[in-house]
Amino acid sequence: MRALVREIDLVGPEQRADEFGNRQASPSRPMTAPGGRTKAAAVLQAARSLGADAAVDGVDDVNIGNVAYVQRVLRSVPGIGYATSSYFAMLLDYPGLKPDRMIHGFVRRALGHALMIGKRPSS
Repeated sequence: MRALVREIDLVGPEQRADEFGNRQASPSRPMTAPGGRTKAAAVLQAARSLGADAAVDGVDDVNIGNVAYVQRVLRSVPGIGYATSSYFAMLLDYPGLKPDRMIHGFVRRALGHALMIGKRPSS
């Protein structure tokens, strides 16, 4: 993660987003809202959090004993949710499911409400 943080920090997340031609907004807040940021900024914060909070610097630092904690650290970053953290673990060959938006939509329409996968219902 240190290498990723250094790479992004060389010019900043917004410049990196411009270089890749991807200025997509983080899903937690639209770019037009005050304080809105790009996905590149969320990636930078996630890389910093993984390094600082989970002592993860690379693939070899994620194991079956800490993968759930790593996912929680990722989900603590605004704009990174259950689907992204699940997919991250799946890409590292850990079992899991990435919720498909089409299936969620179908179930939401059939049930009349959204699924609460990975979230605790509010009291």
